[in-house]
Amino acid sequence: MEKRSHTWKYFSVCETDESKAQCSICKTIISHGGSNTKSYSTSALNNHLKNKHPDEYESITAVMRALLIAYYMCVLVNSFVSKLFEFEPYSDEY
Repeated sequence: MEKRSHTWKYFSVCETDESKAQCSICKTIISHGGSNTKSYSTSALNNHLKNKHPDEYESITAVMRALLIAYYMCVLVNSFVSKLFEFEPYSDEY
C-alpha cells in the first residue's frame, strides 16, 4: 500500500516488523501502531521528527500548510463560480 503522509519521506517500514519504522536520518526504530495495520498511524513518527529533527518536521508542515491553502482556494473559487452562474443572463426587460 502506498504511503500518503509526507512523513514517510523520512521513514521506512522495518522489514522484520511492519508495526515499526526506521528514521532515515538517525536510524532510530519507532513503533507506529498497534497489533494490526488499521491501527497504524504517523503520530509517533511526526513526534520524533518534531523533537529530534525540527528542520525536517518544519518542511513537512510547510508542505501540509501549502496543500491546505491550495485546497481551500479551490473550494472558494468553486463556490464563487457556482454563485456567479446562479444569476440569469442580462435581459432587456429590466
